[in-house]
Amino acid sequence: MPVQWSVRHGKPICISGASSPPSRWISEVRGCRTEHRGAGRGRLHPGLRHPWKVQPTRHKSGALVYSDVIYSRPREHRPLRLDLYLPSADVKEGQRPLILFAHGGGWRVGHKRRNGAILDFPGLLARIAQQQGFAIASIEYRLSREATFPAPVEDMRAALTYLRSQAARYGVDPNRVGLWGASAGGQVALMAALRCEADPTDRRCVQAVASWYGVTDFHILRRDRPAGSPANAEVEYLACGTEPCPDQVLRTASPITYVDRHDPPVLLVHGTADK
Repeated sequence: MPVQWSVRHGKPICISGASSPPSRWISEVRGCRTEHRGAGRGRLHPGLRHPWKVQPTRHKSGALVYSDVIYSRPREHRPLRLDLYLPSADVKEGQRPLILFAHGGGWRVGHKRRNGAILDFPGLLARIAQQQGFAIASIEYRLSREATFPAPVEDMRAALTYLRSQAARYGVDPNRVGLWGASAGGQVALMAALRCEADPTDRRCVQAVASWYGVTDFHILRRDRPAGSPANAEVEYLACGTEPCPDQVLRTASPITYVDRHDPPVLLVHGTADK
């Protein structure tokens, strides 16, 4: 079993286990450092093996990658990090348009270096940055067993605020920003984009948002769920306590509630044979 992490009382806790152990190994997961003697090998998923780096590295595509940049330190929670992918200067000089990505996982699990069936998601983001000239930030956010709605939305906004404040350092254009998310992250991205104030100069406003199979209306999600299937993911995320969630809670967390004439362009992508 690979090393995993959890959070207890706002602090990271390492959980681990494996077979055929050596006499000693050390795991480091998101700032949680635990020594294990005769407990297991502590192998990490390939996307999690990278040490927390503060200096950029060069991806084989040519893109420059800043890994595990801390963008927020929520009170009584772990620091939140992002990976930033930038095109090389010979591809895109000056200010680059910025994209922020939020991963899926039912608001419960997930990682900024994973996305569905894409085996090498960091490699994909690096290639998009290098080939298309975008700056792409893949963010982590507080999961539902750490903090409930609207915490992930607040985290995405915090990442946006941080990157805009560092626009000169990273060479990004603070006035050309798009949000993107998959599944649970799609709902997070839509909420962060659509709940902008009417004032277009508001620093929380963005110029575009894209959602891959994200929830737009929790009422429809509840209505269309097959009989007998669990609803624990959204119940936990929305802190309902019991099923069904009250209509007002569903309405507050549904992006469709906030659609108005001030919204940026929105791209919704859904499958026709999802399972």
